Amino acid sequence: MTVERRTTGEIVAIAQLAANEFRRQVGHPVTIAVFGLLVVIALANGLGSIKVLPAFESWMSGDIFIKVGLSQVFFNISQYCSVAALVLGLLSVAGDRRRTMGVLLTKPVLKRDVVAGKFIGLGAFMLLLIAVTYLLVSLLMALAYRGPASLEEFTLRLAALVLALFLECSLLAGIGMLIGMLFASLKEAIVVGVTYLCIEWFSNAMFMDLLKYLSPYYVYFRIINATDTITVFNTTVPFADWLRLALPYAALMVVGLIVIFIINCIVIARTEEV
Repeated sequence: MTVERRTTGEIVAIAQLAANEFRRQVGHPVTIAVFGLLVVIALANGLGSIKVLPAFESWMSGDIFIKVGLSQVFFNISQYCSVAALVLGLLSVAGDRRRTMGVLLTKPVLKRDVVAGKFIGLGAFMLLLIAVTYLLVSLLMALAYRGPASLEEFTLRLAALVLALFLECSLLAGIGMLIGMLFASLKEAIVVGVTYLCIEWFSNAMFMDLLKYLSPYYVYFRIINATDTITVFNTTVPFADWLRLALPYAALMVVGLIVIFIINCIVIARTEEV
């Protein structure tokens, strides 16, 4: 009974911490700035669809709504959400060191529960942000151009896009939390975080073959583009064929999430003063 009550208490504590973290992110200045940029991108893409998308119908096969409409905003959405995830993860720890984190750790809450709560809260928030962004993009394209050729294909591929970016953003949020715990100074943590992003996004081609699989950026893009011809955007290829090739990379991303979570738990457990 004691063990059962303790387990139930931990679950409740984690849920409360996750809900608190989720609420904190909703009005965060970084969130507001990134969402504003994403809305501008969605509006520009929607207006551009009026002239751009019909021009592809005469010579390109597949669903233009997905193949061109969604793919042309894919990089920008991925980049801004990834930056937001790492920065918010970093600030959720480094920005709290003398305030929220210190108060939480004086209560009868395990340190790993604090990490778990923040991890889940940040992940849930990023999932909502990504889903809302893609749905807004899709709605504006449908209003300016037309809807997708197949609602089933659109739903499957949109869900795949959202979940793939959610995995990458969750991993980057965890890396941001780790950076925030390792550096006592917020300025130092931000410098290290920005440096990591620069290496991650702009120097990926320098990595050797095996090292590429340690990069969230590389694995994420391999999920989306399983091969040069089999991508989530190519509706002439059955969704099941893409999924079969993408699943190993998605599994690798999940393993990365588990590893970074364990590392964060070890680091915070060994921290005397958070």
